[in-house]
Amino acid sequence: MKNLWVAVLAGVALIDQASSAAALRDGFYCINGPKNKGTYSFALKERPDKNVDFGVSLWWPDGKNVAISGVAQPVGNGWRYSDVRSPDPGDRCIIDILPENDGYRLKIDRDAHCQSRGGFQAVPSEVAFSKQMRQGNAAHILEGAETFINTECKAKPATKSPPLEVGW
Repeated sequence: MKNLWVAVLAGVALIDQASSAAALRDGFYCINGPKNKGTYSFALKERPDKNVDFGVSLWWPDGKNVAISGVAQPVGNGWRYSDVRSPDPGDRCIIDILPENDGYRLKIDRDAHCQSRGGFQAVPSEVAFSKQMRQGNAAHILEGAETFINTECKAKPATKSPPLEVGW
């Protein structure tokens, strides 16, 4: 009987871990800049084939913006979005989406840096969205690029700028 309870408890723990991991593969993360200047958002939702639909939009306080959405394929412990069809390096775009501490770190490839998706100096080399920025599941947010970009961030304004970890 004791072994049965151990097996049941182990099964519950595994189910809980699986539910937690699945929840991390469906989320909307955002934060507003100080005095509501700048909005930084990221959403992803895993598909049955393990690819993820995602979108990232970074509106900097000075008005610069970069917005990228698409489908990323599983690579290692995360996903990779790759659009390298253009001969122009500024049009090429590779982003690694990596789970990190119940949030995500996005790393933009230096040789395919998505420049045409944003303005001059609008695309960082990496950006992190922490679990504190999670607003809930992505739900319908990723139905289209316009829906994603126009989704309001309900987070309170941050106290520092930029309010998230950014690498240039």
